[in-house]
Amino acid sequence: MNHPTSDRGVNDLASRGEGCLFEEPFSDLPSVQRSSDEIPAFLKRVEASDDHRLVCIMGALVAEHHLDRMLKLMCPKYDVLEGSNDFSFSLRINLLQAWFIVPHWITRDLHVIRAVRNLLVFP
Repeated sequence: MNHPTSDRGVNDLASRGEGCLFEEPFSDLPSVQRSSDEIPAFLKRVEASDDHRLVCIMGALVAEHHLDRMLKLMCPKYDVLEGSNDFSFSLRINLLQAWFIVPHWITRDLHVIRAVRNLLVFP
């Protein structure tokens, strides 16, 4: 296999719809590990409401929050983009996909979450 930083290597991975540019995850970063226990308690409170619409919308907010955290790790001046009204959930997902730093299924699933959220928020 070609080195992933060569154009052909990256394109080979992208054409198969698998892999990503990096082999090692960012899970060893302290900022990623700090909030790993926050979500279960949060989701338990949302789930207790028995409102499926609320669960979907709040789940999308959690996904969007973690998408922002991933992008902030890669972009030191992310706050410049984050403050823009044009920097939508969809655009952020596409940016992550374009950087090719996570497997394709992650961005595909984020687009599904976004689409479900949009159906519920904008019927």
